[in-house]
Amino acid sequence: NMASSAAGCIGYVNLASTVYGASSSAVNTVQSYNNGADSWASVATLGGAPTDIKVGKPGTTGSQTIVVARTTGVDYSTDGAAWSANETDIKFICFWYDLLWGIDNAGILYFTADLSAAWTEVARFPYPAGTVSKLFVGHGADGNAALYIASKVGLHIYDAENERIVDTPLILPYHPA
Repeated sequence: NMASSAAGCIGYVNLASTVYGASSSAVNTVQSYNNGADSWASVATLGGAPTDIKVGKPGTTGSQTIVVARTTGVDYSTDGAAWSANETDIKFICFWYDLLWGIDNAGILYFTADLSAAWTEVARFPYPAGTVSKLFVGHGADGNAALYIASKVGLHIYDAENERIVDTPLILPYHPA
């Protein structure tokens, strides 16, 4: 039951009018919500504890895909029923410019347009492993979409032109939470 395991739920997404949630306290599963029965049902057992869940279209020719990061890899599905895995070490994910972006616990930033293929490394986070807490898209200083990395020491932005991660003016004293 996803509701009773809210402490382990890392997020919800919607694919083809169905809500899916990933939970670590429900034995590392993805569950779908049945509106008529008002209940959750497990649709996949993950290869580890989930850390992030998103839905989007990796690449320009792919289908809408649920992607669940789990530190040791990602599990993904285009229909919620059949699931596959990519074992690249990814902890947090987001979709940006027709690509799926991921960052691992060590702070290595990757992208892929095809989850059945290898990820491409593009930058390394300049702080210790375990510091990254979120990967997301927001507006850059120029008003265009930008890739941000939230961490235990502040907010950082991916400089795509120079393939590096740089600090924004929001730098904080290290905080473990």
